[in-house]
Amino acid sequence: MKIEYWSDYACPYCYIGITNMKTALARLGLLEETEITMKAFELNPGYEESEDASILELFATKYGLGLDQAQERLDSIRTMGEEAGLDMHYDTARKSNTFDAHRLTKYAEETGGRELANQMSEILYRAYFVDNQRLSDREVLLGLAEEAGLDPEKVRDMFSSQRFSKEVWEDEMIAHRNDVRSVPCFIVGKYMIPGAMPAEGFENVIERIIKEQE
Repeated sequence: MKIEYWSDYACPYCYIGITNMKTALARLGLLEETEITMKAFELNPGYEESEDASILELFATKYGLGLDQAQERLDSIRTMGEEAGLDMHYDTARKSNTFDAHRLTKYAEETGGRELANQMSEILYRAYFVDNQRLSDREVLLGLAEEAGLDPEKVRDMFSSQRFSKEVWEDEMIAHRNDVRSVPCFIVGKYMIPGAMPAEGFENVIERIIKEQE
């Protein structure tokens, strides 16, 4: 089975969604044989960071919520994360431009294939949501790249160039052509599965797809 999904490292539902998808695949005994490929999708392309604005304030502004309502939404995201087995601290995350993080994932894929790219993705998600590291800080990214087994000096050279910028933009163009407006969005065969449903939901959908294919 092949699964492609569009995601952004600053999207809590993406971290929860891919975690639940992998849990569902593991329950069905399909995780090891499934090819999972992440496609880049920037929720806030060109985002310029502000040290003054908290995630709570940015969340409230983006969705037109009061601070109390925004905090309730953040609390619900934390609960969703806990149900997925994740210790997420989204409310204290350091809002980041994720373009270089997506480039790093593309570099990992070229260097070590899909498996290394998926490992790099897991490290980046954890760094942002659990450890609250700023993913736009290239020194942070170099340390995360080294954790994945990549040569940090080669990664530094990559960042100094425009390499993998085109690949990130192409992912986003394909998303636009396929009417992908929000993430996560999973493509399983001919089916599009939007959102971060629970593992049981993914499990039911995958079983139904397999039966239809048979």
